[in-house]
Amino acid sequence: MTTEQKVFVLRISHRHGTDVSVAATEEAAERELYAYVTSNWSELRERIGRQVRQPKTPKIAIERYFEVMNESTDPEDYEIFETPVLT
Repeated sequence: MTTEQKVFVLRISHRHGTDVSVAATEEAAERELYAYVTSNWSELRERIGRQVRQPKTPKIAIERYFEVMNESTDPEDYEIFETPVLT
């Protein structure tokens, strides 16, 4: 009996389109999401008109980034989901 291989898909929707990444683990997908948040944090001031401090904890930073982005005229969102690998 073979075990079904699974991957984690990260989808980030933003004003320029959608980014999709595939990771072997949920933790790897979360690291990729945190990298996205960190690289785009400076846009928050421009998008919502006020400065927002970036939390040091990755999970809190991710939560805060998307919470604040929902205040903008171009909200962003993401999802991480597990799916089987097709063979």
